[in-house]
Amino acid sequence: MNNYFSVLPEIESNSYRDHLLNEFIPEYSSHLKKTYGYFAQEHLTPKLLELQEVLFQYDFPPIEYFLVFRHAVDQSIHIDGRSFVRYASLNLVLDGYEGTRMNYYDIINDIRNRADAQYFSSTNVRFRESFDPSPNWTLVNSGVPHNIVGINPLIPRKTLGIRFIGNPTYEELALKVQKKWAAE
Repeated sequence: MNNYFSVLPEIESNSYRDHLLNEFIPEYSSHLKKTYGYFAQEHLTPKLLELQEVLFQYDFPPIEYFLVFRHAVDQSIHIDGRSFVRYASLNLVLDGYEGTRMNYYDIINDIRNRADAQYFSSTNVRFRESFDPSPNWTLVNSGVPHNIVGINPLIPRKTLGIRFIGNPTYEELALKVQKKWAAE
């Protein structure tokens, strides 16, 4: 099991990407701030409820909420969550992922600046691993320092991030994915 990400190519992604880019985002554009939009369960469209049913086949908990991120510049190094860490996110890159990389870091000095996430100076972390985001669903470990780099400001990177009830860890969800793969 990879400690930072698991790509799930068996979950179809194109119809969800098309739905979000062509229907959901235009309909809810007033909910989007400059860099993100937060959507609670009541915003789960029939298409996203269909995804939830697929995720139940992996024994994932129900979707608690989801976010649509829009980044036009490289991210600062951070851990997701304000008052507590958000350990896992199921992500689908919607647009602008070409040429980007997701980096993971080890903490050297646990000095964090808290705002909408828990941020780290590059002097307080050490580079650990990197991967090229794919157009597939990807389970990511959002509870360790990470960032996205290589963003083209002319084509902002848009990403859907799904969080689950109970705030399961990446390891818990990745194990469920492995069990499903082993059973097939």
